[in-house]
Amino acid sequence: MKNFLLLISCLFYLLFYGSCLDAIDFDVPKDFQDAAVITGKLIKGNPSIAEVRIQNLFDFSFEDAIYVTAQSVKIVNEKGEELELPLQRTAEYSIEIYPDSSFEVEIGQKYHVEVEFFNGKSFKSTPAELLAVPKMENVDFEFFQKDVPVFRRDDQTQTWIRYFMNGDLLSPDSSEPKNLKWEFQRTYKLTDDGRNTCYLTGGVSFDLIAIVNSELVNSTSLVDFPVLEQLVSSTMVEGQYVTFIQEALDDGAYKYWEQVRELSTNSGTFYEAPPGQLISNIETTNGTEGAAFGYFYASEQDTLRFFIDSTSIDLTRGVCPRLTFDSNRCDECCDCTIQFGSTTEKPDYWIR
Repeated sequence: MKNFLLLISCLFYLLFYGSCLDAIDFDVPKDFQDAAVITGKLIKGNPSIAEVRIQNLFDFSFEDAIYVTAQSVKIVNEKGEELELPLQRTAEYSIEIYPDSSFEVEIGQKYHVEVEFFNGKSFKSTPAELLAVPKMENVDFEFFQKDVPVFRRDDQTQTWIRYFMNGDLLSPDSSEPKNLKWEFQRTYKLTDDGRNTCYLTGGVSFDLIAIVNSELVNSTSLVDFPVLEQLVSSTMVEGQYVTFIQEALDDGAYKYWEQVRELSTNSGTFYEAPPGQLISNIETTNGTEGAAFGYFYASEQDTLRFFIDSTSIDLTRGVCPRLTFDSNRCDECCDCTIQFGSTTEKPDYWIR
């Protein structure tokens, strides 16, 4: 979901780039008025998962959210087999596909999505081949100091962790190195003042996109490739697992995520290249007016977890008990079970 929100932010930045602070009349081009943003992927596994997210690019009525409900969202394989994706939450459609399903999910097959709206608009992605993913071997890390701007103060020097990936660029089915993309989650342990022990799961960074172009590596493997930076904090003291989720990208998908990453880090100064329109493999169908943004791709996933606690970092004091607290507000130290992404059930992989 964070990548989807980042994409929307990048698209708005792209369209409004170069505007000034004074009030101006801005007529949105007709194509953009009817534009839709459709992002999705098919992940092979047990079960396999297909997911699609949909949003209008513009909505100036401010009466409703820019999220839209589609009449139908389908994934289609090269044999013509179709599978309807049910709405799970606002703008998000997904389905789990088990091996005994009549819908085949196989390496090397091509898949696309078809989206129809209640107003008659329809969209379709170009077929994407489901790629096998290379395997990760291990993760290493180092500490480093970073000067971080602080509002109305001098820069503050903080201790951060930089994670390095080691692994193959070759998948078992191919002699050609693969482009890779990583997503990240973290789960940390927290004991509140009432002695409840919780495990809280969430993202590591909202705007983080980690990718590698295999053509630039000049090798069939990655060695100490930097993929993630994380601020050292008290939430790590009782223990933290970072989950690295690796996917394979074809050249088009790699270019798409590279452009999203460039837009997310563009500060808008005169010394930077002006942004261009993001590539997309989503197109309109049945005479639908307007433009389509986004991308659909298909891949396996490989997952690797890395553990850090107080024995790894120069911190011994955890989040709780707090030195200061607000008696009118119940935070995670008051009751960790009410926090988003929290559970008292110890994850199966937690071995410390």
